[in-house]
Amino acid sequence: MSKINHNRNRWLNVRLTEDEYSIIQKGFEKSTCLKLSEYSRHLLLRETIKINYRNQSLDEMMEEFIFLRQELNFVGHNFNQVVRKLNTYGDLPDAQIWKKLIAALKNDIEPCILKIKGSIQNYAELWSQKSSAERA
Repeated sequence: MSKINHNRNRWLNVRLTEDEYSIIQKGFEKSTCLKLSEYSRHLLLRETIKINYRNQSLDEMMEEFIFLRQELNFVGHNFNQVVRKLNTYGDLPDAQIWKKLIAALKNDIEPCILKIKGSIQNYAELWSQKSSAERA
């Protein structure tokens, strides 16, 4: 039995203007092809090309959620650093007052942060389900 060789060993060099290359590059970025050579091969052989459809408003919302989650994490880290610094002051009278204020603040802020993170997670799951349904 002879084996069919599927290796691509033939080269095809094509020169393009900047505008032509830009058009091909934009099409490639919208496609599901992982490499420009794969996309170009599909174009040359007139094969079907699958295009990704992205809802830009959902993508922007997701980026904002990611940013908000990072900011919340930074707030938490900064808060923990303040508490750690206060703990190094030991039993100074001012430190005790600040510790009580921070404990009260933590009790107020922590549930809000957890609620916001939960909402972000819910929206992220909703977004991923919706984008999966749009692709199907």
